Formats: sequence, C-alpha cells, structure tokens
Amino acid sequence: MKGYLATMRAPAVPARLVYTIHPKTANPIDADNAAAAMKAYQDGIAGALGINDASLGAPRIIFGGPIKGGAVFVEVE
Repeated sequence: MKGYLATMRAPAVPARLVYTIHPKTANPIDADNAAAAMKAYQDGIAGALGINDASLGAPRIIFGGPIKGGAVFVEVE
C-alpha cells in the first residue's frame, strides 16, 4: 500500500470537498463531528480522483433541512 500512496499526485489546483448534510431529524449536528464522520468518504473520493487526501483542503460543511432517511451530498470545489 505504501507504494500506491507514493504514486498519488496533488491536484493541479487546490481542491476541497463540500458536504451538504441533510439530517434525518431537526436535531442539531455538530460540524466537527460531521467532518470526522466524513473522513472515510474523503479518503475514498481522493483515491478515486487519484490524489492524496492530504492535498485536499479542510472540508466545508453546509447543513440543509431534514430529509426522511437523511442524506449527504458531496461536491469537489
């Protein structure tokens, strides 16, 4: 796995992920916990893009209204 990570390249321009989080209920969600919960997804998205996740900036968290079942939408900016 170390050899694979060594071959990853940084994006041509700085990039970061934007998470729009729609909770299941109207209960508030802590932004720090939401970012931590998304870490595995950040790793997977960076891998799919062929970059090291360390090259991504801090994610931006946006909270939307509640949706039945909850949802998270991800954008790369």
